[in-house]
Parts: sequence; C-alpha cells; structure tokens
Amino acid sequence: MEFNSVNLKQKEGIDGLILDCRDISQRKKDAEELLRAQKAKEQFLANISHEIRTPINGIAGMASLLSQNPSREEQRTYLNAIKSAADNLKVIINDILDLASIESGKLQLEKIGFNLNDLLHSLIDTFGVQASEKGIKLSHSLAKDANKIFIGDPVRLNQILINLISNAIKFTHAGRIKVDVKADMIKGNNYNLRFDISDTGIGIPKDKLQTIFESFSQADASVTRKYGGTGLGLTIVKQLVELQGGSINVVSKENEGSTFTFSLPYIMGKKNLCRMQG
Repeated sequence: MEFNSVNLKQKEGIDGLILDCRDISQRKKDAEELLRAQKAKEQFLANISHEIRTPINGIAGMASLLSQNPSREEQRTYLNAIKSAADNLKVIINDILDLASIESGKLQLEKIGFNLNDLLHSLIDTFGVQASEKGIKLSHSLAKDANKIFIGDPVRLNQILINLISNAIKFTHAGRIKVDVKADMIKGNNYNLRFDISDTGIGIPKDKLQTIFESFSQADASVTRKYGGTGLGLTIVKQLVELQGGSINVVSKENEGSTFTFSLPYIMGKKNLCRMQG
C-alpha cells in the first residue's frame, strides 16, 4: 500500500489531515515483470551473440585450414564442418527474421490445399536419421478423419511441427517421440485439427511452464549453455499458432517428458480439389 497525507492545519488552518491510501500491488507487479523481461532480453542478447559467433568462428577456422593445402580427406572434413556451421547460422538468422516479421504484422498466411499424410511422412523422414542416431524411436499416427485435403498454410504448419519435433529430439536422450494428429468436425467443412507431440525427455520445471513461450526465454541459463539455441523457437510456434486462430499448451514433468498440444482450424477441401491433389 502507498500512503500520502496532507496537513490541513498548514494549508487551510483546519485541524485535521487528509490521508490518501492506494493499492500499488499491480504497479509493483508490473515493475517486477518489466525487470524480468529486461533481464530475459539481456540474457537473450548474450546467448544470441554466442550462438552467432560460434558458427562464424567455425567457418572462418575451417576456411583458414582449407587454404593450407590439406589432403583430399581433410578437405572433405573441413567442407562438411563449414556446411554444418552455415546451416546452424541460417537457423539462427531465420528465427530472428521470422520473429521480426510476425511481430511487425507483415507475415502473410497462404490458403492452399495440402495433405497431412504427405506432410507428416516428409517430417518423419527428415528427423528419422537424427532420432535414430540418438537411439530414439520417432513415430506418428494420423486419424482417418485427418487424412484429407485441408485448406490452409502448410508451410507455417510445417514450421510449427519442425520446431516442436526438433525440440523434442534435442531434449530427449532415450525413449520415444510421437506425433499424433486428430480431427474434429466443427460444422460442415470446418474442422479443428489437434496435434500432440509427446516425448520422454528431460521435461520442464513446473515454475517455468508459464514462461517458455515468451520471447528470449528458455527454461534456464544452463539449458542454453548445454543445448544452445536462441530461445525463440517456442515463441515463434505460439505466435504462428495464434495467427492462424489456434491455441497451444504444454504438459510436462521433469525427467519424465513433455507433451505439446496445439489446435488449428481448417476447411476441408472439395472433392475436385482432392482429385487434383491426388
């Protein structure tokens, strides 16, 4: 509480005081939230500086070694290292550009026909080798009602799933990762598609579940040091989901795993569109 008083004897010659009392809980809460956000942003800038420097230093180092007449075998090794570092740098820059585009309101969503079965198979093939190398079983299931042509933005849906699956692989060291897709008809050709991405990874502390979707946020600094990353992936996911009229949430327990669930509304394509796509 904040108290102020005015002595009326001094001002008006009246024996008395005016006492003003106000609740400043929200003001203090806002100030604390602002300070927390500022610290998170500062931590993000420190993280992103490190994340950008690491691949750049790698590229520069390998390029220097290539200029010293290495053997053919060494050339191949150096070039592979340069490619890997360049790919990492591209992911970081794309995250930053995507977030800037979303927050400025300049992101355009497409409305085209796509098939979820094709999209999921492509994703599982893409991440299959990476999961296999870690000894993780990666699988998916697609409900019959979801195996249809829907109208929407498959590129942004793909981006959401890539972020969530790659996160699951990053934070899972044993067990499995599963992608489940179900469809609920709302009315007529309007459907709500539900995606569940579950893993048996390290999980998320209970007190961090409310902040993991915020910009520049990871569960804690040790996560950044151990696993790397910009801390923007889940922020981008949440904003892409909400831009398309959907919602996302997470259920997690430390050392047991996490399940990210998001829902998106789509319109089912017409029969002639199905034939055209098929």
